[in-house]
Formats: sequence, C-alpha cells, structure tokens
Amino acid sequence: MFLMLMRRSLRQGLFGSLALLAGLFVFEVIVPPVAEDVGTEQLDPVLAALPPAIQALTRSSPDLVIGSGIQGYLSVGFTSPVFLLMICAGIISFTSGLAGEIERGSIQLALSRSVSRLAVYGSRVSGAILLAAAFAAVGPLGILFGLELIDTTQPINRVALVPTGLAIFALLWSVAGVTLLLSAIGQRGGQVVGWAISWLVISYFVDYFATLWSALEPLTPLSVFNYFAPTNTLIQESYTVRNLTVLGLIGLAGVLIGAVAFVRRDLPS
Repeated sequence: MFLMLMRRSLRQGLFGSLALLAGLFVFEVIVPPVAEDVGTEQLDPVLAALPPAIQALTRSSPDLVIGSGIQGYLSVGFTSPVFLLMICAGIISFTSGLAGEIERGSIQLALSRSVSRLAVYGSRVSGAILLAAAFAAVGPLGILFGLELIDTTQPINRVALVPTGLAIFALLWSVAGVTLLLSAIGQRGGQVVGWAISWLVISYFVDYFATLWSALEPLTPLSVFNYFAPTNTLIQESYTVRNLTVLGLIGLAGVLIGAVAFVRRDLPS
C-alpha cells in the first residue's frame, strides 16, 4: 500500500517533472560547449568587469572562477538563477501536492482504505527524496554529456561533480522538508506554494544583499543558500560537512515537525 501511495503521488505532475528534468539536462549540456567556444580567456575579463551587484545576484564568485579555466565556468551551470529556479520549482510543486490533496478532498479517499496518515505523509516524503535525487543527478550528468561534445586540452576533474550532486540534493532536501511542513499545516496548495516561494526569495536576497551591505552579514546564516556552494566544490574540489549537515537538519526538522502536524491536524470532510 505504501508503494502504491508513493507511485500515486509521483504520477501527479509527472509530465511537469519530466519536462523540468529534460529542460535542466539541456541547460547543463550547453554549458561546456559555450565556455569552450567563447574561451575562458575572453570570459575572465568579462566576469571581472561585472558590477559587484551582478556578481552577487548570479553568485558567480569571480575570485574563484577567474583563472580556473573551464572547470570554473562549469559551476555557472549550478549557481545560475535559472538552475536554482528550475530545481526549486520542481520540488516545491511536488511537496505542496499534499496540501492540494487536502484542498480537493482527495486525501480522504486514501485514508478511507485503512491507510494511516503517517503512511500518506511518508509516501510524499519518499517521493520527494526520489525527485530530489533525480534533479541532483541530471545536472552533473548534463555537464558530463556536454563535456563529451567538446575537445579541450584543459584539465577537468569530473569526479568533483559527485560532491556537487550531493550538495544539490542537500539543498533540495532542505526545501522539500520546509515545504512539506507548510503543506502539512496549509489548507490550499497555492497557498503553500506562495509561502515556500516567499521563503526562498527572502533567503536568496538575504544572501545577495549581505555581500553588498555589511550590516546584513549577521543574517547570512539564516539563508539556506549560504550553505550551497557548488563553485567551491568544483574548483577547490572540496565540500564542507557543515553545509551538508545544516541543510540536512533543516530538511529533517521540516519533515518531522510536518509529520506531527499532519497526524494531529483536522482534515476537512
């Protein structure tokens, strides 16, 4: 029954998820050819000339990227607002589906089959984990495919894409956990989507403005994007356990609190 519930939740919005995954793959595939075709020697001065506000908005980290060759410019595929928008939209759309079922009353159908609320909630959590893993894998796979399309003499460490994928998964897990919590206490799917997007937008711009205005630096630990640093992972070939731990705990806290809230809440008949 649990697997049936999980398959049912994954089928909802399946076309949209597949479209996002395909679009994400294509987006990442074109990153290596563009970097190779334009040439990193030409891109370095352009990146250095960008105003600090644009550098912060795109999270381009020119101090790390400039001089790092094509390896550095691969990180643009993971720090771009387009990439972040696509993966976050996909996970929010899925995890807000619980509130959507409550709004439509369709959740009562599952509960009428002697299925516990915890099983219904757990199936949504399991589906979110699978979807987050798919998004985390398709980005690096797109980069790998794109690298096969170019002929470069520059050294490229493909192994660094593994911890990069792990960082993407950790970010999506944190977003999924918070959205599941909101979905467990919300009344309407659209309402939950609005709450989740508002949280991410505020989080993104706290991270953005903190790089421009020192007065906001104490607030950066409150931004979920402060713990997502794929540029460091790809260029310095390292990742911090601290970042993964914080994102993991955010997601876990959201999932656990959401489970308690969903089990105890009143559902419309």
